Amino acid sequence: MSETWVQQQWLQLCERLKCSAEHCGSEKSKQQADEFCGQAPPERYADVLARVRDAAVLAISWQQTNHQEPQNQDGHDSELIQEAGEESFPASDPPSWNSSAI
Repeated sequence: MSETWVQQQWLQLCERLKCSAEHCGSEKSKQQADEFCGQAPPERYADVLARVRDAAVLAISWQQTNHQEPQNQDGHDSELIQEAGEESFPASDPPSWNSSAI
């Protein structure tokens, strides 16, 4: 593989990692992304792949930190589902039944 292609892959990985850190919104994730991208660029394709793995582990850790709310087995946030149900309570009541004739 050409050195130029390896360098392009490294730059793209750094750009994607920084976007992920920005999306997470924490200063810690942004700092970690800057530190990761501040490493010496890889020289071989195998080194790029190892860095991709490391970047994925880092991004997953940010995601887990930001999503500490418990979710059910379907991946839905139980608290949000409960809140939505409570807010729709009047609409979910069946109409009252009155046996008297008007």
